[in-house]
Amino acid sequence: MTLIMKYQPPYNVMLKEEIRYLYIKITNEQNPHLELTKEIENDGGHYFGPYASRYMATETLELIQKLYPLCHCSGKKGRPCFYYHLGMCIGPCARNVSPEEYNDQIKKIKQFLNGGQKAVKREIKERMQNQMEALEFERAKETHALLNILDRVTEKQKVITRDFGHRDIVHFVGSDNYCAVQIFFVRNGAIVGRTAKVFEYTGELSEVVESYLVQFYMHPNHLEPKELLIPDTLDPTLLAKTLDIKVRVPKKGEKKALLELVHENAKSALEAHFKMITYKSKVSE
Repeated sequence: MTLIMKYQPPYNVMLKEEIRYLYIKITNEQNPHLELTKEIENDGGHYFGPYASRYMATETLELIQKLYPLCHCSGKKGRPCFYYHLGMCIGPCARNVSPEEYNDQIKKIKQFLNGGQKAVKREIKERMQNQMEALEFERAKETHALLNILDRVTEKQKVITRDFGHRDIVHFVGSDNYCAVQIFFVRNGAIVGRTAKVFEYTGELSEVVESYLVQFYMHPNHLEPKELLIPDTLDPTLLAKTLDIKVRVPKKGEKKALLELVHENAKSALEAHFKMITYKSKVSE
């Protein structure tokens, strides 16, 4: 693998057809704000993701802006901005916002994106109940709308594990010098996206896949997970040392079952690729 990385031979799998994923970013500035980005920069910002679906990323961002607003304008003090009146801007345009207030909001956003959705749901329900008891029906209606958005965001994420860690799950299959690699992105116990790659290769299959993974995770726009699950045909020590992340080979239980799920998807992708090759061959005859 070291030679592959050093000399980049022709069979090495380059990420030519790059899929760029979306991330939610909290900017690092005097008046931090939330944004969607495909670029991960070393700028002190906080990045969360990846999100394979723009719709999912946008809905999640808009929900956070309503729950825990940061700056949603230029931040220039003067006339309150439109979003301040909607409750979606913390209000540096209307008042002095301290760094402590920003940090408190950012802490809540991090907790939400790192698996705190259930706690937020309880909080919203309690708020709605209090508003109803106080006969504040218009506010209760707005809070109920927030609850619906939260349900929509969480329901679209298929929960597959009770372990709410942030990990990627990798498996592959090879046949007739073609390889299919699948990577599932699991955040807070739910699949938030995946990537699939089918390519022609020569040489040792496991080395080629290891090289592909190194290139994938060393790409500046791919956020490394806290943990990587791989099959026992790959070298966990080598990948952990090269990528500087925790790499595990599940032997049994829930994580082993998830690895097999990704393996089945890789098989299906390769079968579909061969069917497409056969179809194109028949059409060209």
